[in-house]
This record gives sequence, structure tokens and C-alpha cells, in this order.
Amino acid sequence: MERIYVTAVIPVKDYCMYSCLGGPRPLTLGRLVNLHKAATPPLMIGLMHAYDNFTISAYVYVACHSSLATAWLLKGRVMPDQMFAGRMTIVSSVLCVGVFGGYWAAGFLLISGRVESSSLVLSLVLYMHTMGLLCLMCTDTQKFYQLRARPGLITDGWLTWSRNTNYLGTFTVYLSYAILAQHWVPYAWLGLMVGVSYLSRMVVKDISLRKKEGADRYMSQAWFFFPNVFGWARHTLYAPIVVHPDVLAGPSPDEVAACRPIGPT
Repeated sequence: MERIYVTAVIPVKDYCMYSCLGGPRPLTLGRLVNLHKAATPPLMIGLMHAYDNFTISAYVYVACHSSLATAWLLKGRVMPDQMFAGRMTIVSSVLCVGVFGGYWAAGFLLISGRVESSSLVLSLVLYMHTMGLLCLMCTDTQKFYQLRARPGLITDGWLTWSRNTNYLGTFTVYLSYAILAQHWVPYAWLGLMVGVSYLSRMVVKDISLRKKEGADRYMSQAWFFFPNVFGWARHTLYAPIVVHPDVLAGPSPDEVAACRPIGPT
């Protein structure tokens, strides 16, 4: 699989994303992504008014997608990611606008079609969205500050059992939107984005990881996408219990002498 991505998928994706037909490069990918995120809340609220849809399902979707957009914009402000610093040609920018528009498919289908979900589905969606956003934000935060303080291989924290916890979180977030929309289009779009965009970045990351010291051991410990639940369970059940004798030790003779009362008792 890696060979296919390196020789075909990644070059085609990068050409379409950054260099399509050449010419001036007025925008960065990060700026375009941020514009898309910033447009999400007003657009979805506008759809609610346009279709007169103020159901609980619509409110839940708009709240979830707006919280993702807000968190992303704050993250980009506090922790800028160089992965989004590449400049794009005009044609590439237009293509990316179309691609990003696919992320709104779930919201449009849900609001325009007046799709209603049961309390059980809404609870599941809220749980998935919360956990996905948590994984995305916490992993990116750890990577940003840990690499800035100590460049090298990250093997702990949110990346202990999965090498791509942030992408797993992103996938879970958009999967929750697809579940809420109850339509095949958001599922198909998410599958396309995973196959072309997410996997491409994860493959590039794996190639970079293999060049670092300790990579073989770490890559056998942490799975590519989903967390290594078996390794986590084994580590949790059989991790050695370390007892520090100093914590259980009584006072020293000098401490006992210092506590003795002075004078007759």
C-alpha cells in the first residue's frame, strides 16, 4: 500500500492541492482551511433559517460542527501548523474550495431534509464528537509543544498506542456528522477523504518516523490508525507496581531524637 501512495496517490494529491496548472499562488492552504472553518457556523445557521428547520437534530449538528470550527481556529492561532503553510495556485484553491465543501454535505442533507434522530443516536453522536475532538486537540497540542521543547520521536501520551490519534479523532468527528445525516453521501465523502488525504499524510509520517532512533520498537507498539488496545490492556494488567521504600520508611534515629521532649517528663 505504501508504494502505491508514494508513487501515485501522494504526487497527484499534492499537484492538485498546490500546483494545478501553475501560475500565481495567492493563498496558503492554512488560510483557505481557516476561511472554510469560519464560514461553517453562519452558513449552517443560515440553512436552518432558509429551510425553517429548528429541530433538536439540526441544533445538535450546528453546535457540534461550530465547536469543531471554533476549536480549529483557536488551535491554528495558538499552535500554527507548518503542514498548512504551503501556497496554492488559483486553480488549486478553487479545487480545494470544492473539496472542503464536501464536508458540509452532512449539514445540508440533515437540515434541508429535516432529518430527525432518536435520543439514542443523538447521545451516540455527542459522545463520538466529544471524544474525537478531544483526541484531535490533545494530540496536536502535545505534538506542538513536545517537538518544540525536545525534537525527536514521540512515544508517549496521546501517541502511545496509536501513531495517528489526531487523524482518528478527525475521522470520528466527521463520522458522527454522517451518522446524524442518515445519508450515504457523507459516508462516501468521508471514505474518499480518508483514502486520499488522511492516509497520504499518515504514510508520509510513517516514512519520516522510520528514520528516527527507536522507531522500530515504537511502531510495533503503536498501531497505524486505531489504538493498540491489546498492547494497552496487557500493559495495564501486567505493568509492574513500583513501591518506593522511602515513602513507607519510618523516621530516622535523628528525627526521633529531635522529637524527644526536653527536661523531665
